[in-house]
Amino acid sequence: MSRIKQPHLVPKFYLRFFENKSGKIFAYDKETNNQFPSTADKICRNSGFYDIDSIEDPINKQIIEHNLSDLETETSLVYDQIIQDIKNHKFGGFTDEIRSVLSKFILIQMRRTQESRVIGSELNNEIKRQIIEKSSAAEAKDILENFDEFDPKSQQLYNLLSSFENPPTELIDRVWVVHKNCSRHKFYTSDNPVVGIDLGKDFKTIYQISIPLTPNYVLSIYIRKQIPEFVNWDNQIIDLDLENIKFYNSLILNRSNRQIYSCENDFRFAKKILEENPEMRNPYRRRI
Repeated sequence: MSRIKQPHLVPKFYLRFFENKSGKIFAYDKETNNQFPSTADKICRNSGFYDIDSIEDPINKQIIEHNLSDLETETSLVYDQIIQDIKNHKFGGFTDEIRSVLSKFILIQMRRTQESRVIGSELNNEIKRQIIEKSSAAEAKDILENFDEFDPKSQQLYNLLSSFENPPTELIDRVWVVHKNCSRHKFYTSDNPVVGIDLGKDFKTIYQISIPLTPNYVLSIYIRKQIPEFVNWDNQIIDLDLENIKFYNSLILNRSNRQIYSCENDFRFAKKILEENPEMRNPYRRRI
């Protein structure tokens, strides 16, 4: 296996669904307010992002990247077929086998991004803050002295390795709905394409997970007991109006680490949202 110099944080096969007919995908950097054309091959890359720094052997050093590559190969076949079935009006729902493949892909995608690493670091800091706030000075000192030094990268890579050893399956039995874009505005995607809508305050419970499949379709996955009125939507394609498209695009924009992507060179809606919410531009904004 050769060394991978520029690993993608979001798979190329996925990003290609957001290229236009000329093979271009358009990126908007919300921190710098710049937009530019590119291709799926050239965006959302970060050299050494998945390298295990403590390992010198070049093959084992990149074991996570090679596992991700295998996952992407497996997923792309299923993903392509699903999109073709939807476009050709042959979609018959998600089988257990398809749910298993996509569940693993979606949950690992949630854990592999720069945004995930940032949130992990913030979560650790929040835990330390609460220890100090809720314990006596002596207790806090004792706890924190035994608190392992947190390296966000190492923790993220450990979680990814665990995901490959024990593939996550918790999404399989939920309600899976494909939402169809019925407006002229396209779905964005981003450098953190899987987004959740949360309940709770401190340690939040995600009750909806969504990922744009293409500029015209988004997959949403709901917990049955929390949204019982959506149970009959399982395996269905449901139309969305313009206001819902705006909602999902706002969610993608908010949860992105830095860049959003579109098949169109039109980010007026994103810029409007950022004008109203300038804190979303700040890469050091609080997530937790």
